[in-house]
Amino acid sequence: MKTWFEWMDRCYAPPVEEALGTQQEAARLKEKVFAQLHSRPAPAAAPAAQPARPRRLRRMAVLAAAAAMACCVGAGAMAAAGFPWQSVFGQFFGPAAHSQAASLGMPGEGLALTATDNGCTLTLNGALFDGEVLYLPLTLTFENGVPAQGLTYYARGEAPGTVDSGSVPVPAEEASAGNAVNLMCKLSGAGVQSGQTLTWDVSYLYGNRKYAGSGGQAPYTQTEWEQEGRWSFTFTVPQAKQAVQLAVPQAAADPATGIAIAQVRLTPMRVSVVFEGLPDDAGVRDALSRAQIVLHMADGGTRTMGTWEDNVRAAEGSIDAAASPIGRAYYEVSCEYGELLDPSLISAVEVNGCLIPAE
Repeated sequence: MKTWFEWMDRCYAPPVEEALGTQQEAARLKEKVFAQLHSRPAPAAAPAAQPARPRRLRRMAVLAAAAAMACCVGAGAMAAAGFPWQSVFGQFFGPAAHSQAASLGMPGEGLALTATDNGCTLTLNGALFDGEVLYLPLTLTFENGVPAQGLTYYARGEAPGTVDSGSVPVPAEEASAGNAVNLMCKLSGAGVQSGQTLTWDVSYLYGNRKYAGSGGQAPYTQTEWEQEGRWSFTFTVPQAKQAVQLAVPQAAADPATGIAIAQVRLTPMRVSVVFEGLPDDAGVRDALSRAQIVLHMADGGTRTMGTWEDNVRAAEGSIDAAASPIGRAYYEVSCEYGELLDPSLISAVEVNGCLIPAE
């Protein structure tokens, strides 16, 4: 891809040298350029033979280039794609997401960035940031058709200072020509900040098939298709408000395990509950991951958060203080609402019966 400077040299420098054959033509062009820049020059003096003509031509070339650049920038801004609210991706954030997003300080950004490798084209349709998690609507298009029917496809990538939260398939009714799959990918971590330039490198695509268990075994999934490659996207993280952090009472703890609750955060997309420490016992971690989390709304209603099977719940933990939201070992469970929601409408968060009020 050519840089702007190369493009300007190729498209504009040669015509200037060829077109300005007389000072009368130069005067007409100069008048036109200044008109584009909303400023008219004083009437030109009568033509006179003088050695300063090359300098004037160079100045004319600069003015013409500036006017052309202004036109290009304006056209690019008008042609830029908006966030795909009116598509299957917009539906992922709820039916009223488009009208709610701007008022919640997360308008989203349309990108339409494309990268191709190994017969697979990835199109990054946009970016939406809720203050903690970056949502990346991605379309995976196969050059020779979808490898196998009935698979659930995923994309894995990385970016500096981020955690790959995986990808969630979204309904594919709008897949083009039957060879495209729509995914909602997610990134989180300290490297995801509003206004920051981020490079996301996708290196692995795969498709899983779910099988029913036999002989009393639980259902399981198996990778049936995989592809390595290099698909890279550089973009700016959209603006978003910071998460709302509730004041957790000192004695607050999970009644099921007795583990203290250290932090509760709310964004327009999710609720996150942080527990003290990282339990060594996998059974305890599983119990925390399955904790019943209920939102108490300001209008008196309640909403129970979903499960792992709903693809709306996630859990992570670490003993690394630098990576911890509380500066020490932790275990965190987060649940998505399934729509954009104003955190101010939540009056309290309940964890297995332990109530943490919002002030």
